[in-house]
Amino acid sequence: MTPSQERKVLNDIKELLDANAEMDARQSERLDVIEAVLAPQIKRYYADIEAEKVKKAEAEAKAAAKAKADAEAAKKAKADEEAKAKADAKKAEGYKPKSKE
Repeated sequence: MTPSQERKVLNDIKELLDANAEMDARQSERLDVIEAVLAPQIKRYYADIEAEKVKKAEAEAKAAAKAKADAEAAKKAKADEEAKAKADAKKAEGYKPKSKE
């Protein structure tokens, strides 16, 4: 290869490297623009996910509290029924005629 051909090849390589660097810079700028556009949407997406988690936790807490309240109400109702049954039984005993002895 002659020296002029070598210079030509080296210049071509240099031009290709420069063009590649320029393309990389433009690509980087494009990525920065895309990131700037998408960043708020991504933040909103994650905020929505967190809000859904909070809503779900609140709903589960409400459901647990309701279940506990229902269980306590059922327990109280059962105790009231038992107390009423005992009172009715005692009342019925009071009305029994006494045996004559």
